[in-house]
Amino acid sequence: MFIGLLWPSAMRYSDNILSRIRKQYSVTSELYSFATAGSFKKFVVGIYKPDNTPMRRIMSKFKVMRKCNLVVNVMYIEIDNPEMIPHRKSRLRGTFYCRNMKSLKKAIRNKYKGKIKRYVHDVIIHISDNEEHNRRTKRLLDKFAQRVQ
Repeated sequence: MFIGLLWPSAMRYSDNILSRIRKQYSVTSELYSFATAGSFKKFVVGIYKPDNTPMRRIMSKFKVMRKCNLVVNVMYIEIDNPEMIPHRKSRLRGTFYCRNMKSLKKAIRNKYKGKIKRYVHDVIIHISDNEEHNRRTKRLLDKFAQRVQ
C-alpha cells in the first residue's frame, strides 16, 4: 500500500487522475482540508524536509499550492508486487522507492503539468516511497488536517 496525495493545484483533475490510476491499481481516497495556510505549510515541509529536499524547492511548491483551496485528495493505492529499488540520489542513499509508483507519478505529471498555472515540479501528485513515508504522511495528516466528511 502506498499513500498518494493529489495536491490542491491538481484537485480540479482529481476524478480524471483517479480514473487513470484505477486502470492499473486498486485505489480508495478521501479528502482532507487544512484550516490555515500555516498548517498546510507545516504539512508540506513535513512531507519533504525529512528527505533533505532543499527548502527553496519546498517553498516554491508551497507558494503555487497555497493559492488554491487547501484541500488534498489522499489516495490509498494497493499494489500486489511492488518493485522496490534503492534511491540513487545521494541525499536519499540507503532508502528504497517503488519503481511502479515513480512511473505512475511521472506519467500523471507529464499529462497535467501544462494545465497547472505557474507549474513547478511536484505540485500535482506525491506518492510515498515506502512504509516509513506512509507512516510520516499519516502522522502529518492527523496533526495538521481534518478529514472532509
